[in-house]
Amino acid sequence: MKRWIGSVALLTVSGAVMAQAPFNLMRPFDGERIKEKIQIRFPASSIPASGYVGIFLDGKLIDATRPGFVQPKNKAGKNVGRGYFEYVLDVKGRGISDTKPGETTTLEAVLFAEAGDQPRRVDSSSVKITIDRKAGIKLPAGGARLRYNFTPGEELIYRIEQRSVLSAITESQNKLGGKAAEFPQEGETIRMLYAVQSVEPVVIKGQTFVQSLLRMQPLPNRGKDYADLTTTGSSEAKRYYDYEMAPIYMKVSDTGIQKWGSIPPYITFEGTTGEANRLDLYGSFPLPTLPEKRVRPGDSWSSSFQTGFLDLEKLNDVTSVVRTIPARGEFLGLEWERNRPCVKFRNVIEVADNSLEASKLAKAGAGFKNDFKVSVNETVWFDLDSKRVTKVVREETVDVKAAGADLAGFGFGGGIGGGSAAPGAGAAPGGFGPGGPGGRGPGGPGGPPAGFGPASRPGGFGGAAGGGSDKSFTPDIQLRQEIPGNTKLGRFGGPSGGPAAGAGFGGRQGAPVAAEASFIRIRSLRIFTLER
Repeated sequence: MKRWIGSVALLTVSGAVMAQAPFNLMRPFDGERIKEKIQIRFPASSIPASGYVGIFLDGKLIDATRPGFVQPKNKAGKNVGRGYFEYVLDVKGRGISDTKPGETTTLEAVLFAEAGDQPRRVDSSSVKITIDRKAGIKLPAGGARLRYNFTPGEELIYRIEQRSVLSAITESQNKLGGKAAEFPQEGETIRMLYAVQSVEPVVIKGQTFVQSLLRMQPLPNRGKDYADLTTTGSSEAKRYYDYEMAPIYMKVSDTGIQKWGSIPPYITFEGTTGEANRLDLYGSFPLPTLPEKRVRPGDSWSSSFQTGFLDLEKLNDVTSVVRTIPARGEFLGLEWERNRPCVKFRNVIEVADNSLEASKLAKAGAGFKNDFKVSVNETVWFDLDSKRVTKVVREETVDVKAAGADLAGFGFGGGIGGGSAAPGAGAAPGGFGPGGPGGRGPGGPGGPPAGFGPASRPGGFGGAAGGGSDKSFTPDIQLRQEIPGNTKLGRFGGPSGGPAAGAGFGGRQGAPVAAEASFIRIRSLRIFTLER
């Protein structure tokens, strides 16, 4: 009897030993070429409950983590095969350099376990890999000719994420080497549909060009019939349903240049009274413009930004839904993005208070008097196979140096974009902010370039008309409200230059601002990602 019990105990111990699988790298394989991300996998049960893994590249610690457990499943949701531990290292996203030609990179995973207060190295496993973000992408000898290749009936859906950060520091703090305080703002996401209605050849001066008619329209969240969005002139997100999301039409060249744009009016049938209260939600997010000529590494060219602009007060006369701003295009290289072979390029523009662009704005009546600098950097990944833009990252930065009197209420209840009559606004700069048409408002004529935007000034970009919010998709997402008996169509939240309804960066209304000169920076990031 005792021998039987002993045998059971021995089998139990053996089972426990066998349950601890050897620690080794299942993936990546030795000699594998990495384009974007490394899927680092370990056998199930190879990492004890108290253990964690250090990830090293050529002896440099990249991360210390406990990989997550992954159980493969089929389409029906049932488990298939053996599970494993996995950690995904985004070498591209983390800016890890490519492996030098003719060399390899050593990926080492080290298993650690806690031993008292000190980690104890238990085991390790390594492989040789090559990090090459342009592996296998071939460029024609004459350079790449980037053109949209739309087909009738095609529908492209992009997920657009927007977020911004406000930072501020006084002049004395800056001289002492202080760090600016940052105030991250809430972000928002919108889904946009680009439906190809038609594609037709156009002959101009004996040359044949292709033009496409696109229908651009906001979409509900995935799996929902609504989306929560902050429209131009509104300080808070509201819920809009699919039947309120209206289309905009654009005819574009094969390089994305708008030829004309139109907002279809709502016309009631004869003998009907129409709807009691009609809301139309519009979104204008033009796709990036492509270079006219073939491009290769080291090239630069004259380019342009197309930013959304909707004049809903002149709905029936609209012939354009964008504003165009000259920019500089630069070839950045070849790169895989979401497993697609892409040309990576960027469009960039900078406007400072002593620049030619600023002089033009001053002559147009912008009336700015303080140091400022505005820059936009738009990075584009263009898929060479599908002829589609896979991803766009647009970063807008506004730097301002102004006296305390001019900054009172700036970004803290003041009228970023159209001015504000809110208490504590003081002489807030009217019509100033990232990403939208500007309009001088009652917040104050002084400060940075009031009305610095394409709605009222040529060649610029600025705050939202009629007040606004830092997180709103200004001026690209707007709401039209039509009420029987009132034919005026205005932007949601009031007409251009009207008081903002609680507008302000982060809603910090009436917060105190230092009397001395300060530096303000507003960074707005917008990311387009192709869903399908």
